[in-house]
Amino acid sequence: MRLLTNVTSILSLNATSSNPDRSSTSDVSLYLPRIPLNDTVYVRVRETLAKFSSVTFRELQLTSTISPTTNPELLLDVRLLFSAGRGSLYVDMTSIWGEWASPRFSAQPWPAGNNALPSRLGMDIVYADELIKKAGYVGAYDAVDVRWPKSLPLGKEQPYYCFFMEGDRPTFVYVGMNDQRVMTRLPGVGEAMVDGGVMEA
Repeated sequence: MRLLTNVTSILSLNATSSNPDRSSTSDVSLYLPRIPLNDTVYVRVRETLAKFSSVTFRELQLTSTISPTTNPELLLDVRLLFSAGRGSLYVDMTSIWGEWASPRFSAQPWPAGNNALPSRLGMDIVYADELIKKAGYVGAYDAVDVRWPKSLPLGKEQPYYCFFMEGDRPTFVYVGMNDQRVMTRLPGVGEAMVDGGVMEA
């Protein structure tokens, strides 16, 4: 069952073909309403898990289709990654926001270092972007992943947004989905976290 509470939101990206004043991807994202990322991901993940009971949601991947950006709403290339036995299952969003292509199986192994992600993500990417900017990381990024790494210290196990930064260091900026901490490296066992980075315990 598809949770379509606002048909206008889903079809909004189609409006660019008939509206010359909003012909760019940037205009579409900034001025036309659309279903929030977390909502459309939740619905598609639940549908996939119901159809393929043996798969597990492992990673959400978002990429800019134009160039590095500072606007998370311009990450329009969206992929859901599931583990499926020794292989993987991918579900990609189409060029219409909120519409998904059919699942595709691959023999390529899924990232073994990732725990299972919840169907409902606890933090929206727009808020994660606000947190990294508030911490001083205002540069552009070309991709963002959401994953739950294994081997994290006790009490720090949680999903993370990982921003792939462009230009000057740092290369990665992470945001904890539960504790909302911003850091440039994930902590290992025996390390303590501080806002903006990791320090030795």
